Amino acid sequence: PNAIPTEVSFTVDLRSDDAERLRRLERDVDRVVRAAASREGVNLRVETLQALPAARLPGHSRSPLVTGAAEILEWLGLPASTFPRGSSDHNVALLKGVPAIAVGATVGRNAHAPRETADAELLAKGVQQTILLAVLLGEGLPDRLPTPSAQ
Repeated sequence: PNAIPTEVSFTVDLRSDDAERLRRLERDVDRVVRAAASREGVNLRVETLQALPAARLPGHSRSPLVTGAAEILEWLGLPASTFPRGSSDHNVALLKGVPAIAVGATVGRNAHAPRETADAELLAKGVQQTILLAVLLGEGLPDRLPTPSAQ
């Protein structure tokens, strides 16, 4: 309680599949952080570690990739989650009009931190899902879906 740190840092991870919502989040966080730094009289340095674009692909939720992945999860006895997950590495493919998803199934704590933990049994199911999805799609996907709207 008697120590005053000379330096403090934190990370904020913002994700959305909606470009305007992502811009609003970025503006809001920037405004709040700058106001707090000003109020406390401290120097602020903002560093962007990674900036993944928001992306949506019309009809994507009905694509064989998405429906196949959901059906495989159900077959493995896991709840299927096909809701938009926000921006992630798969958004690069979506922006190019290529169906893409984030796969895997696990729960854990302290994601992306040195103390991160994951349920290994569920992680194995995520690997099974990935392998089964590759087998399911081995015949090839149908024609590409429409190009996504500009975000």
